[in-house]
Amino acid sequence: GQDKFYGDEEMCSTAGDYLKRFDAISVREKSGVSICRNVFGVHADQVMDPVFLCSRQQYDVMLTGISKPLPKRYLLCYILDPNEEEEKLAREIAEHEGLEILTILGMKEYARTINRWHTGEVLPRVTTPEFLYYVKNCDYLLTDSHHGTCFAIIYQKQYVAIANASRGRTRFATVAKILHLENRVFDDPKDAINDKSIYKKINYDKVEAYMRLKVEESKQWLISAL
Repeated sequence: GQDKFYGDEEMCSTAGDYLKRFDAISVREKSGVSICRNVFGVHADQVMDPVFLCSRQQYDVMLTGISKPLPKRYLLCYILDPNEEEEKLAREIAEHEGLEILTILGMKEYARTINRWHTGEVLPRVTTPEFLYYVKNCDYLLTDSHHGTCFAIIYQKQYVAIANASRGRTRFATVAKILHLENRVFDDPKDAINDKSIYKKINYDKVEAYMRLKVEESKQWLISAL
C-alpha cells in the first residue's frame, strides 16, 4: 500500500529469495510493480484489488438474515483514524444532504478510537456482513479506509475518501485513477469541506465500464497464473 518498501537489506534479500520461488506475482499498485522489480528482483503484474473481483450480488449473499433498524436516510462514516476535521466534514455533509449520521470505527482500532469520535451514532463492534449491510443501505459514505472506499464503489454510493497516508496513500490513488474518481479523494478533510463538487453525483455507468475492463483483465491474469 506504500510507494516505498521499508525494510533493511537483509530482510529485502530474504524476501526476494522467497518471492523468486513463485511462478506468478500480482500487486495492487503500480508502485508495487517497481518495488518488486527494484527491491526484490522479481516481475509482478498490477491487477485490481481482489475485492472488486466479486460482484455486488455475490456480496449480498452474506447479508441474508440481517435486519437492523436504520434511519430513513443516513451518512455512514467508516473511520479508522478519527480526528476533529473528519468530524467537521461529516457534519457538513450530513447537514447539506439532510442525513443522519451512523459511524463504524475500525475493529482493531475500536478500543483506542471510541473516545475520539463524537458525531452521530457510533455503532458497536459490527460483523463483516453487518458492515456490508450498513454500506449497502447508506445514502453517502465518508471514509479514511481504502476498503471502505472500495465497497462504496462496489455498492455505487456517493462518497468522499480521505487518503490515509500512514496506511498507504497509493492504494487510494490507484483505484481512483483506474476508475477516474480522483476528485473523490482528498488528503485533508478541510479541502473536502471547501469543495462543493463532493455533492455532484458520481456517474456509475462510466465507472462500471472502466471497472469491467480492469476486473476482466485481472481475472484473466489469475486464471492464466493458476
